[in-house]
Amino acid sequence: MLGASDLIGIDIGQYAIKLTRVKKVGRSFSCNFLAYEDIPAEVREKKDHNALKRLVGGLVRRHKLVNAQSVIHVTAGDTLMRRVNVPAGLSGDELEGAIELDLAPALPFNIDQVYFDFEETPDENGGYLAIAARRDIIDPRTDLLQDRGKRALPIQVDVDVFAYERLVSQLQGAGIAKEASLMIVDIGYNRCRLIAFKNQKYVFHREQQIGGQQATEMLADAYDCDQQSAEKKKLDRSLGDDYKDLVLKPYATALAEQINLATDFYEASGPDAVPVEKLYLTGGGAKLTGLPGALQDHLTIAVSL
Repeated sequence: MLGASDLIGIDIGQYAIKLTRVKKVGRSFSCNFLAYEDIPAEVREKKDHNALKRLVGGLVRRHKLVNAQSVIHVTAGDTLMRRVNVPAGLSGDELEGAIELDLAPALPFNIDQVYFDFEETPDENGGYLAIAARRDIIDPRTDLLQDRGKRALPIQVDVDVFAYERLVSQLQGAGIAKEASLMIVDIGYNRCRLIAFKNQKYVFHREQQIGGQQATEMLADAYDCDQQSAEKKKLDRSLGDDYKDLVLKPYATALAEQINLATDFYEASGPDAVPVEKLYLTGGGAKLTGLPGALQDHLTIAVSL
């Protein structure tokens, strides 16, 4: 995946499609293109797969991204992860077969109903991290990218928590020890994903049913307007003096409750879990005017965009 060609990241969310192109530069990456387009309301509401496929294909062709390596993600919640121990010295087909034999009994469905992959090198204890995802989740997502032209390279699929893991070392700011626990709070359309990292490695994730759409609904109620107008107010930041009391404070209170719940679950998840020292907000919902400060009023953990 990290070869000479550009990588095109394609994030097909519930509300919008994001495209980015990156190049590997040394041990890091450089982003040289970013595009964003809302998914039309009728496509979202009808969950029109074919219309979404045409939209994605049109975006990729319009921005001349057809010849690069396309990468999409699945969420950790749509996968099953298992640390597998197999006899030492196996490689190639023998290693894959041994991992499949260990993984199959742990799955709640047949092994032929999933795609699975595993780390190429064992950890310090000789184990391999194996990840399985159902084909009926992966196939519809990769199908959205099939309309990219005849010269398109094969599609790569990544798991979101490991994509974030590659960024955590760059987020580890001054005054925060490497072994500390951090949490990324990804606020999407109508759900929030909370992902904890320790020693710069993914250790925990949880999804909560709250997102930016709830803030839009609050705006619509507060200003007696339709949701399209409320969304425009949110993006334009054309908010009245009463926005703080009517929208921001109640939304931040509800979101903080979910964050506190997730951090409590993480810190109780095992003896090696340590208290979260820093929260990083991302996702479209994180751009709600005044949200970091309003959240900080309800949290003892430092909050940053």
